[in-house]
Amino acid sequence: ATGNGSSIEFNNQASSFNALAVSATDGVTFNADVFASSGSLSINADADSDENASDNNGTLTVASSVTVTASGNLSIIANDLVSEGNLDASGFEILIQDSDGSGVVMGNQFIGGWLNLSQTELDGMAADAMTISSNARINVYGVTLPNPGDPDSFSGAMTLDSGTYVLFYSSESTFASLTVEADDLVYVGANLSTTTGDLILRSDVDGTPDFYDKIYFEANVVVDSAGELLLDASGGSETFGAIDLLAADGVTINQSFTGTGKVKIDADTDSDANTSDDSGTLTIASGATLATNGNALEIRL
Repeated sequence: ATGNGSSIEFNNQASSFNALAVSATDGVTFNADVFASSGSLSINADADSDENASDNNGTLTVASSVTVTASGNLSIIANDLVSEGNLDASGFEILIQDSDGSGVVMGNQFIGGWLNLSQTELDGMAADAMTISSNARINVYGVTLPNPGDPDSFSGAMTLDSGTYVLFYSSESTFASLTVEADDLVYVGANLSTTTGDLILRSDVDGTPDFYDKIYFEANVVVDSAGELLLDASGGSETFGAIDLLAADGVTINQSFTGTGKVKIDADTDSDANTSDDSGTLTIASGATLATNGNALEIRL
């Protein structure tokens, strides 16, 4: 089924479709359960974003106790998301795109005109993987997924894809696994960790060189991966003070890394539990350098 209109609402009784594509210029609202029983579900709540990028009318709304379910990928394009219900693409992927290029906020902060995804809204999503993308910035403020207080919260692989910057602020963010892809800068201003998989930070994904193609780490940050930790930035990585880079399955630095405080690297944090896995390797790519500007360097393998 396909629906088109200036705004679309699903009300009263639950609805079931084989697959569903919904497109509206001024928002989509789910006040009743919707189920795509054998295919994907595509929702564009801001279909006129190219012509009306500043109207801020393309909100996807999911009412309390409502579940929107896909039996394939669940694709969302919206100016904002307001959800007290659940988005379920178990076994598949949820893709969320900022429709008008204003930017994305994740966590318990709010910026008007941006696509805001609160911790509670993220807790209500189920999928094997999730990709959140914007042509502008993605700001992350202390997100924890899965949330220990909500056993049904999202526990899959997270990808953050920005046309400019991805920035981690405020308090620690934790994901099951995390891939960050920014055309320009990645900024880690708070502790960042994964609980089951790799932690991958990439800047300059678009391959267009400029001054901001770097990964910056705030002072005293701990970056801790349950799998591999990979740093890939054409302009290199820099710290504003001491840093801990920790990983269970190896640390890879593809370009030069410069610390302005003590740098601690532990590439095999699970060595006590896995003495024979041989995965705790520190790899510094050919042509790259690891410098601490006269500060201490501690390496554990």
